Amino acid sequence: MSARLPTILLALGLLLLAVTARLPHLDRESLWEDDWLALDRSTMDPGEMAHIQKYLGPSRTTYDFHPPLYYALEHLVLSADTSVFAAKLPGVLAGALTVAALFFLGRSLFSTGAGLAAGILCAGSLYHVSASRSIKVYVLLLLVFTAGQLALWTALRRGRALPWLVFAGLGAALLYTAYVGAPALAGQAAAAAAFLAAHRRLGPAAVRTDSRRLLWAAAGFALAGLAWLPWLPGLVFIQETFHNPAVRALARLDWPLFQSVLADFGRLGHPDPGPWPYLLAGAAGLGLLAALVRRQWLETLLLLGPSLVPVAAIMTAKSEMNEILSTRHFVLLLPPLLLFAGNGAAALGSLLPRPAWAKTALAALLAALLALPQYADLPRLWARSISYDKELAAFLAVSRGSARTMEFFSYKAPVKRFAADWYLGDLYRPLAGTAATGDAGYTRAMIVHNSLGGDPLPELPAAALVTDFSISIFRTRAARLGLLRRAPLAVIPGPDGRFTYADGFDDLRVYTDTAALQNLAPDPDRSLLAPIGIRPGAARYDFTVPDGLTLDSAALAAAVRLYKRNANHAAPCFVDIEVGRDGGPLTPVGRITDADFAGLPRTPCPSLLEIPIYNACRSLTRTIDLTPALAGSRTFSLRLTLSPGLEEGYLHLDGLTLSATAAGTADPLAGARASLARLAEAGALAGGDPALPRLLPGAPFALAETEAAAALPGLAGGPDALAAYRAAAPDAVPVAVLADTAGRPAVAVYDPELAGPTLCLSGTAPQGLLAGSGEPAAALTVAGTLDAPSFALAGRDVDIPVAAPAGTTLALNAGGQGRLWWRPDFSKARFAAMVPGTAENVRPAPDNDTDGGLTCRDAAPCRADFAFVSGFPMQRAFLTVFPRVANDPAGKNAAHVLISSDGATFRPVLSLVSDRSGGWSPLFQPSRLEIPLDKTSGHLFLRLEMTGDGAQFWSHARPIDAMGLTIALDSRTFAPITLPAGPAVIRLTHPGTNDVCFAGTPDPIPFPAEIERQ
Repeated sequence: MSARLPTILLALGLLLLAVTARLPHLDRESLWEDDWLALDRSTMDPGEMAHIQKYLGPSRTTYDFHPPLYYALEHLVLSADTSVFAAKLPGVLAGALTVAALFFLGRSLFSTGAGLAAGILCAGSLYHVSASRSIKVYVLLLLVFTAGQLALWTALRRGRALPWLVFAGLGAALLYTAYVGAPALAGQAAAAAAFLAAHRRLGPAAVRTDSRRLLWAAAGFALAGLAWLPWLPGLVFIQETFHNPAVRALARLDWPLFQSVLADFGRLGHPDPGPWPYLLAGAAGLGLLAALVRRQWLETLLLLGPSLVPVAAIMTAKSEMNEILSTRHFVLLLPPLLLFAGNGAAALGSLLPRPAWAKTALAALLAALLALPQYADLPRLWARSISYDKELAAFLAVSRGSARTMEFFSYKAPVKRFAADWYLGDLYRPLAGTAATGDAGYTRAMIVHNSLGGDPLPELPAAALVTDFSISIFRTRAARLGLLRRAPLAVIPGPDGRFTYADGFDDLRVYTDTAALQNLAPDPDRSLLAPIGIRPGAARYDFTVPDGLTLDSAALAAAVRLYKRNANHAAPCFVDIEVGRDGGPLTPVGRITDADFAGLPRTPCPSLLEIPIYNACRSLTRTIDLTPALAGSRTFSLRLTLSPGLEEGYLHLDGLTLSATAAGTADPLAGARASLARLAEAGALAGGDPALPRLLPGAPFALAETEAAAALPGLAGGPDALAAYRAAAPDAVPVAVLADTAGRPAVAVYDPELAGPTLCLSGTAPQGLLAGSGEPAAALTVAGTLDAPSFALAGRDVDIPVAAPAGTTLALNAGGQGRLWWRPDFSKARFAAMVPGTAENVRPAPDNDTDGGLTCRDAAPCRADFAFVSGFPMQRAFLTVFPRVANDPAGKNAAHVLISSDGATFRPVLSLVSDRSGGWSPLFQPSRLEIPLDKTSGHLFLRLEMTGDGAQFWSHARPIDAMGLTIALDSRTFAPITLPAGPAVIRLTHPGTNDVCFAGTPDPIPFPAEIERQ
């Protein structure tokens, strides 16, 4: 045991070093696309996930082409804990174990010094650390590959059953982790064959090849291969799917790709990696030379063969995937690169005379010096984020207003939808789920559009804009949209006796025209209606034939698009079409499947999910005569069900057209009457005065445009009430307009709360009249400048003992938790309102390109203090700031964050100081921390202090770059608010400097934990 103790201690030390490099702030930064698609698979039913991965089926995010092992392991972890930390922890552990495996492999192949040096290089490798901190397959691939290499070398040298069984298990794991495992295993088989052949007559008797060794070697590889046989169809399928004989082999074998891979391995993500990647390559070259000089042919073959065979397979494959090759596809080159570099360090260490430990120590020191820039870059990596999904989710959590559903459109919509659902949980419901039932009537939705490279976003004229910002090549717009369901649609023919309803899905009206929409979403960019994820989706349209008309004939034309690459496989997706009449059951009238597209040519189509592997499709239009089923009916329904299946092939609805003929004459307002009657029955329309603010957002108000329309059901008033409301709210835009048969507006529908709270009070206007609903409010939101905005309502005082500066949103759950969010906007237009009058020597930052900075007027120091006071106990506080300094040669410039519990004695909690390098530090580089609280005082004073105009704090109008303070409050003493049943006076009991708007909710407000983790 004593002889092994140093080795064990070295391995444990490397494990500790690796974990230390990978664990800090593990769940602080935003996840991004690759993380989301891995979480998508990991949260599926394992059986369905495996089938989808084998046959490249649809998902809730985007494409991913790996075998199922990694996702199955993640599934086990997430079944116990669904946090981001839990999801990332397996990667950290796998990364640390890879470091230890690399140490033992290097020690076994070359020397302890080589293994130790390789372990030090791997522990601090930014590429490997990044892979370990991501929710991706690559770190598991590196672990099973490295451990398999070690097991193979051990089995070859010992020739016993147990090492070969261990290798067989690791070989099978390699195959089930990534498809590059197959050529890697082939490379291992070639190396093993060379070893066995070389030792057939030569070498010590203990390692000489005999029939028993040959049998066990064959058994080891055979067991790994046999275990993989069930997955072999997956490899065949992916090769068939992406094979392109026109692709030129070795087309991507060029210097830029090599340089990119080396830069990533040598100093990932650094704008100027300098000589370090080439020094690493030089050290590896020295280690390779040393191995060859020592005639370590088999050791060299074992390292290079299993890594180079996958590279050769990738580079020579005639696959369209070769267009997107990057470092991740050559990840198996990292272990030999680090091991040979470690051997190079050991070769230099061996130049020392005895003792042996000094040689090992020198090798470790040289490796540490070579890795030093990467270790120094670790804090940058820990704070590195290539997505703003988390920051956007945090903003949408604070800014949801009256919206309770959400949907994403345009660029990467499925991925963004999944990300928001992960971060926000129950705060928003999926719009497709809410639209599933016809009794929803009216829905307020947060509609988020993303675009890339300046692509325009569609206009939403009736939406209330929440934010619209750009960063680099990305643009994001969020708006609240009121969706009023128009079903049933009235069949009213034109002068020629024909009626036509058509939707090409190039806008969002499917949400208002359908009677029910489940698990489907329109894609206006591609003019498609597509399933969300892997479950079938359905759209039901209800139609009514008004009195005075008789339906004579009807026909449906359904246009569909099939995106599919594998010509040898029948996709299991299909579209079912059903109709029903006069309240009766729905009966099938048609089905469209993959077989219907046989013989149709593939033509260019808008690419699915912005990835050009599905940029061609087949299209057809199926016309169905519905006259036998619907002639003479008074009402009828049409349902289209899109079933995606679990295998490759995407069948989406391209458009639909319902044509009908009817005889007779209908009331001009028949269509509006049918829609309003159903809305009124569902309680989706409000009565009363629409100009009166409401604490609890209610249903929208329908107001008649004409006297003829004033008798329609569900209206809150006629033309006079409409004129009065328009005079009181001249900027209001109706969320819907119902027209008569001539197309003239008959009814306008308004939603006063869509743009935000309408119940606003201030120190100068402390009293107002509200419309009470008689319902209780379980939660209250107060936004603006708070100066203890307690109020009296219907004979009851509501105590809100909180004071906070402009930019604050306070959310209180009765009998539960509360949050105070502060998001200041330091843009020039908002600067005076956001910065307190007590601030000293401050001004907006005079940047010509970017707006939103706080700095000093001149070279003299400046500061701004912000006070937060709460009678509800403060439990925790998290702060995000964006300091910036000019790195002057004297090192004078500095930006400091200080806190106090009494406003007199401040202590620093964060500082950014000039590093004397010249130029400014990066703009919008966040610093995040948890603020220590004096939980007994209920006071928090935040001071932003700068040494002069060479220091700044930024809080942009762009929400993802806004300074943010979150304080968790214990609001158990806050009681529900019971609203009066009718108009009532609300009055601030302490007007002070309040300037606030109130909004209540009937249910508690969820506070998603993931977006608060720092």
